[in-house]
Parts: sequence; C-alpha cells; structure tokens
Amino acid sequence: MGNVIAQKYYKKLAKKYLVEARNFIPKYDEILKQILDLSQIKNSKKILDIGCGAGNLEELILKKFPNSQITCVEASPKMAQISRSKLAKYKENVKIIKIDILDFKPTEKYGLIISNIVLHNISYDKKEKLLKKIRGWLKSDGIFIWGDLIKYDDKKMQEFFVNYRLKFGLARGGNKKFAKENFEKEEKYDFPFTIEKTLEILRKVGYKQSKKVWNHDTFAIFYMRK
Repeated sequence: MGNVIAQKYYKKLAKKYLVEARNFIPKYDEILKQILDLSQIKNSKKILDIGCGAGNLEELILKKFPNSQITCVEASPKMAQISRSKLAKYKENVKIIKIDILDFKPTEKYGLIISNIVLHNISYDKKEKLLKKIRGWLKSDGIFIWGDLIKYDDKKMQEFFVNYRLKFGLARGGNKKFAKENFEKEEKYDFPFTIEKTLEILRKVGYKQSKKVWNHDTFAIFYMRK
C-alpha cells in the first residue's frame, strides 16, 4: 500500500478487524451487496480484486458466479493468510497474490476490477497514478467498481458522521480500543477524497464514465467504465 502505518495496523488487528469492521462501518454488508449487484452489469469471468482482505467479496461472487476466475492482490500477509484459508474450497477459481498494489504488474487485462475499503490507504501523491494504471488494466469495455472511505470538506458534517459511526459501533458492543485506533488512523494516516474530488480525478485519468452510485456516512461506491 505504500503506507507503513496501514500495514502495521492490519498486521496487528487482522483477526479483530474482521469482526469490528462490521461494528464501525454501519452499512458494511450493504456495501458488499451493492458491489456484488453492480458486478452483474459486467458479469466478467476475469476479475481483479485490489485488497481482498478476508475474502468476503470473493465468497459472494463465487456463490453467484461459480465460473469466475478472481485474482486477489493483498498487501497484508495476515489478511492474505486469512483469505487463503477462507477461500480454500475455491482454490481453482481464486489466485491470491501477496503484494503491494503499487508494485503489482498484471500479465493480463480484466473485464471487471473491484476494490472495497482499501485505496484510502494509498497516499494522495500516488493515488492518481494508480487510478490511471487501474484503467489500463481493464479490457476495452471493462468496468471498475470502487467502494471506499470518503471525507467531507464541511468539518461539522465530517465530525457528525464520524461520531455517528462511533456511537453505532459502541452500541453494538464494539471494542473501545479498536475504535480509538481505527478512528485515529482514519484522521491522521488515511488519504480519503471527497466525492467531488474522486469524480474529478477519475475523469482526469480518462474513465469515459464515472459515477457515485451509493453513499452512506463516510463511505461511497463509485462505478467507472473504461
């Protein structure tokens, strides 16, 4: 990810993250479902997932489209290990590569590229270049579905939604220590764009279609066509 703080964070909290993410991301399961539903627009056999984490999306996709061939790029050794274990029964359909996405050099193009709650770990100075690369990894009619953390220029609105997520998670029994570390990372060490800035950069790097298709609190999903 090119983000040492993020790598240490996921290494330390990998197993706990799988549980706590649902607590402090109120619409976590809805995000997965939205990305799965949007994937049906393309229904591509060749799929790239940038930052597969625990393999949650892979499992959903392969249940829906059992003939899919998914390449998963995961920078965290712990997360890669967890996803390999979870997706063992799909080993003929899934290839997990433990590598930083900034160092990834694909040998083929993909009809569908997905990424969920990962690219906010990429620094601002590297993200635009990466988004351009991702466009280059798509087939001529390929699509890129990107779910991620966002931010608001309005500080009051930003504080409102962060506090909303914190209260929501704690009310569900979320871990206070995890909450402190997670929200500190988001504030100090993550690199989310606003929705407006995201769409501006996507158009700049050449996507002929780019839309925000879903948004709730500090998360959004974007749909791009090469």
